[in-house]
Amino acid sequence: MQGMYQRLTFEPRVFEEFGEENVLIVKEAIGGRPIRMWIHDWAPADDWKVDPNIPGTKPPRKEENGVMYQSMMQKIAVETRVAKPKAIAFCWMQGERDARERHSAVYERSLKQLFSQLKEDFPGVPMVFVIGKLSDFGKDNKQEFYPEWEEVCRAQEKVAADTPNCTIFGTDDLNTGASPPHWKTKKVTQRVDDLHMSADGYKILGSRFAEESIKLLQKVVPQ
Repeated sequence: MQGMYQRLTFEPRVFEEFGEENVLIVKEAIGGRPIRMWIHDWAPADDWKVDPNIPGTKPPRKEENGVMYQSMMQKIAVETRVAKPKAIAFCWMQGERDARERHSAVYERSLKQLFSQLKEDFPGVPMVFVIGKLSDFGKDNKQEFYPEWEEVCRAQEKVAADTPNCTIFGTDDLNTGASPPHWKTKKVTQRVDDLHMSADGYKILGSRFAEESIKLLQKVVPQ
């Protein structure tokens, strides 16, 4: 989600549909972060333990719980001092870190907790949810460091099916091609089925989030 430059495709389409003066966009995204940073009372599965075969995997720290959610809410508080939202579209693209750390057993529960937190913090405000499904990078669990990739994908699909005013779209075609320029070298490289999306893939991601958000918002927001 961090690599999606929302000003290129997401913002123009949403502004076109609803009017820029009627839209507020708040982005909270840092690459490689687990879902626990969005959940106040997140906990791993009872039988979870560190896998010595996956380098860098460490026991989750309780103080990490909810830190990114709190940061997002602080940004929203600043931006909504004058006007309160009449409706909210929440866009979600995450899951790689949880697949790597083998937390798929609680991913469905965690994502539902996140959506519940938002509803509790904005009571009475119509809310829709758009999930970008993990790509085919870890398909068939062939990626050594992402053993539960497909399990997280299935959890995302389950949440979309169980949650009112929620949809999910695929991203299998977005992670093949030229990479975005590296922030140090400014070089663009060619790659195939990478963990991250291509430069064009991130643009398309923004367009898809915009279109799906608009479809759902049109159902819950009065004309």
